[in-house]
Amino acid sequence: MKTYQLHISINGTEPKVWRRILVKADTLLPELHKIIQIVVGWNDTKLHQFVNGTNVFFFDIEDDATAGYNYLMTKLEDVLVNENDLLLYEYDFNENWIHKIILEKISEDNSYKYPVCLAGKMACPQEDLGGPWDNSGLIENFSFEDNEGGSEPDDDYFDEDEIDYDIDFDDDEADFIPKSKKPAYNPNSFDEDEINKILKKTDFSAII
Repeated sequence: MKTYQLHISINGTEPKVWRRILVKADTLLPELHKIIQIVVGWNDTKLHQFVNGTNVFFFDIEDDATAGYNYLMTKLEDVLVNENDLLLYEYDFNENWIHKIILEKISEDNSYKYPVCLAGKMACPQEDLGGPWDNSGLIENFSFEDNEGGSEPDDDYFDEDEIDYDIDFDDDEADFIPKSKKPAYNPNSFDEDEINKILKKTDFSAII
C-alpha cells in the first residue's frame, strides 16, 4: 500500500498555518477529515466538505446520508493520483477556512501504521472569530520576537474581548476565575509530539 506525503496550508492566514503529514493512500475522506482536525487543531464542531475539481464530497447530517459524490466510500487515492495533485478542504461554511492539500510525494513505504505529522508552523486559528482576515488581525496584536523560535506573546497585547477561553462554567462562576489561570492563545504554538500522540491513539476506523 502506498503512503502519501501531504502538505496542508490554510488560505488567508498570515503567517501561514501549515502542516506536513504522512497518511495511507487508501485513507477514506471521513478519516482524512478527522486527521486534519487533529493535526491543525480544530474543534470539529462545524460542517465541512472536500472539493476536487468540480466534484464536491460532504456528509449531509440532517438527512443522515451523503450528498453529491459518495463521501463515505471515497479514498484519498481516488482524488489524489499524481504528485502535486490538489484537493481542497473547507471547514466552517460561515468562516470559510479553506485548506489547500497538495500531494507532495508518493512512497511505497507501508511501515506506518497510523498517520504521522512531520512538521508544521503556527497554531490553529481561533474559531468563531470571523475567519482568516479577523484571525490575522488578532495575531497582529501579539508581540513575538521570532516566528521560528516560538517565543511567548506579550501579555500587554491580550484583548480580553477577543480571546475565547472555552471555559465550561456558568457565567457567574467564570467571573471568579483569576485571569492568570485562564489559558492564553499563542499564535506560535505548534506541538508536533503532542499531535502524534493523539494520532497514534485515535481509532480512525471507528469514525465511519
